[in-house]
Amino acid sequence: MDMIIGPVLEIAKLAWGPIGRRIGYIKNLKKNMKELDKHDLFAARDDVLDKINSNKPNGVCNKWLENVKQIEVEVNAIREEFKEDKKCLIGWCPNIYSRMKLGKRVEDIIKEMTDQSKKRLEFDGKELPDAPLEKVLLQNVESNSLTATERTLKEILMFIEDDNTKMIGVWGMGGVGKTTTMKLLNDRLEGSPTFEIVIWVTVSKARNRRNVQNAIVERLKFTKSESDDQLKASICKALRRKKFLLLLDDVWEMIDLSNVGIPPLNQVDGCKVVLTTRSLKVCRQMKTNKDVKVETLSKDEAWNLFIKSVGDVAMTSNIKQLAEGIVKECGGLPLAINVVGSSLRNNDDVVVWRNTLRELQSPTTSENEDMEEKVFPCLRSSYELLKDDSKKKLFLYCSLYPEDYEIFINDLVEYCWLEGYIHGVRSIEDARDKGHCMVIGLVDTALLERCRRKGYVKMHDIVRDFALREAPGFLVKAGMNINHPLEEKEWLQ
Repeated sequence: MDMIIGPVLEIAKLAWGPIGRRIGYIKNLKKNMKELDKHDLFAARDDVLDKINSNKPNGVCNKWLENVKQIEVEVNAIREEFKEDKKCLIGWCPNIYSRMKLGKRVEDIIKEMTDQSKKRLEFDGKELPDAPLEKVLLQNVESNSLTATERTLKEILMFIEDDNTKMIGVWGMGGVGKTTTMKLLNDRLEGSPTFEIVIWVTVSKARNRRNVQNAIVERLKFTKSESDDQLKASICKALRRKKFLLLLDDVWEMIDLSNVGIPPLNQVDGCKVVLTTRSLKVCRQMKTNKDVKVETLSKDEAWNLFIKSVGDVAMTSNIKQLAEGIVKECGGLPLAINVVGSSLRNNDDVVVWRNTLRELQSPTTSENEDMEEKVFPCLRSSYELLKDDSKKKLFLYCSLYPEDYEIFINDLVEYCWLEGYIHGVRSIEDARDKGHCMVIGLVDTALLERCRRKGYVKMHDIVRDFALREAPGFLVKAGMNINHPLEEKEWLQ
């Protein structure tokens, strides 16, 4: 008997495998249809199509999309057949054979969809060379609603629209609002058809060629694992096909754009570069076509910005006069106005306001932490940009003049020559020429300002405060309304 039953059971087991699978096709049909509807393959396909230009991918990506298209046709056919719900025996019974076939098709197509989803992960980010880039990466800076800022923006935009202007320099003293203006320019171009892409690069003092390249490469979304020269070629190739605007913020020294990979601007139609710097000299070295100086704020603009920063407390009767004095001491410098205003925001303590004004008026003896930590470091960077010690000494010497004093350049030069700050000259005429050039160098780095009277310069109040803090060899009593020479004991107080 065992000899008969054993083979029969084996035959039954072999037969049950295919039979069981067929029964499973029917039994699991509804569950598999739900799984089919939830599958994310088509969502992945749509994501790929969103990332490519004109739905024209290539390589492996192209083949994958064709496969997904065929799968989609099959899925749609399966859904239609499932809805029909074919029956036999004049509609009394389900058509078991057709449901079994349909169940098998559903399981097969789910497997194929899962396989294609895995293949999508294999080429993700590698086979989408035509992926479109966002035109603008928003800087999300809040508009300060200042007329001066809008005026500067309007001037820059006017130059951008000029076909003959390829490179624009935006310069001014530290803290005057160059970066804010540049960020507003960046965001304003989001809906403009003028450029295909706007590229923002923060250069700063520490940036070298490779760092600038990496910032551009990251924006263009291709690999960084190349040598500097390979990156140069890749950047040049990518930008030659695009109408771009390159925004270089905080440039401290001349950058060889061709060495970075920026194609010659006269060979790429409509492409432009806008840079910000503290030094007009950098603009000249970069061969800018137009230069825009960012000026300090007018009296009214400074007051409006201060109120926005500090709040309506500044308008109260017992504080307003102190607030006006503080705004005056800030000299229209947006950074200083915002820093001081924020430190006093909604503070109605008159003593605190009076002490803040006193500290701003007496920079050599005060210890205003906000100015020390947030404003002076910005100016110190400009000061350190003066690599020539003679220029540094001449700059510090200017702080000895009273606040808002208009300095006659010829007198300043003669004093500095007598102090020994001007070297390598044989006559007073040579000293005047060299000293004059040193003074103009300070004007071009925005550490001194030109006056309306020709041949005169002056030092901004906040810059003077910083210089008085930096001057190591000078003994100065500032902001004391001194009318007579001080006694020795008074200097020591």
